[in-house]
Amino acid sequence: MTRYNTIHEINDTWGSYEEKGKTPQWVNLKTGEHYDQKNKETLTDFLNRK
Repeated sequence: MTRYNTIHEINDTWGSYEEKGKTPQWVNLKTGEHYDQKNKETLTDFLNRK
């Protein structure tokens, strides 16, 4: 079961956030900025794209 509306911490800086019916997002825990995930990408893929 997926828990929605909760930030799941990945490391000290990054976490992932899902809200039902919306695009999953990467969250910078230090700045609070949210970035949309693209096509089930991994955090490494996102950091290389960013």
